[in-house]
Amino acid sequence: MSQEDSERDKRARDVRAYLYSTVVNRWQILGENFVPVTRLSHREGGDIYRLEADAHNTLVILNFMREVHKELYAALNDDLSWLLSHVQETTVNVSRSTGDMELFIYENARNGKLARTISSGTLRCLAMLTAVYALDMPQQEELIRETKPLTPSAPGLIAIEEPDTALNPDILDKFVELLRTYTTRADRPRQFILTTHNPAFLDYFEPDEVRIVERDADGYTSVRPIDDDVRKTLLTKYTLGEVWKMRALGAIPDA
Repeated sequence: MSQEDSERDKRARDVRAYLYSTVVNRWQILGENFVPVTRLSHREGGDIYRLEADAHNTLVILNFMREVHKELYAALNDDLSWLLSHVQETTVNVSRSTGDMELFIYENARNGKLARTISSGTLRCLAMLTAVYALDMPQQEELIRETKPLTPSAPGLIAIEEPDTALNPDILDKFVELLRTYTTRADRPRQFILTTHNPAFLDYFEPDEVRIVERDADGYTSVRPIDDDVRKTLLTKYTLGEVWKMRALGAIPDA
């Protein structure tokens, strides 16, 4: 290998390291059918700043936030209670003898008593808010491996596969409204990428917020905004979800 090739490889490695430490390290990606567990063994552990794709380490992040960043934990609880009116408060109990973690949720309808069961919709909402607030925690250098610590002011991306799954349809508008508030904070820039196959969920978004993702006959995927002619004609009379069901937006396979 020539000296020029060696220097080129070094620059490429440096770029990859920089991208991972300052960009990828600020991605929160939740995959399809994620649901956090309500009990977690101390042996399992997990990252305290980045949520796993299946949300398995939600309790690890929440417990760290509860102990170290109490103001963020309180704000998360406030947002969850606003979104889900039946929720009064959440807490993570850590066993003194084993170190195992357990999620407790207290309900308004039960006068602040412990919920007997926790629905998957409630758990998914909690995981999504955890992904958001984890980016708001200033990273401690001694707790970061292989990357430099980042502050909450660093841009963050939250990508969620089918976020509306298991959510009560009556809260979808509030859910979208809440996510918008996270994107308008000048000191903490955040961006969301959400996927959905739900026309009712699509109705709560503005046309400028939507991208159409399609795969052609050759297997290539394309991403594009809503066509101008659709905006000028159909969207003046119908909702986004209705236009999608008309097959005017695309992204619906041929029967």
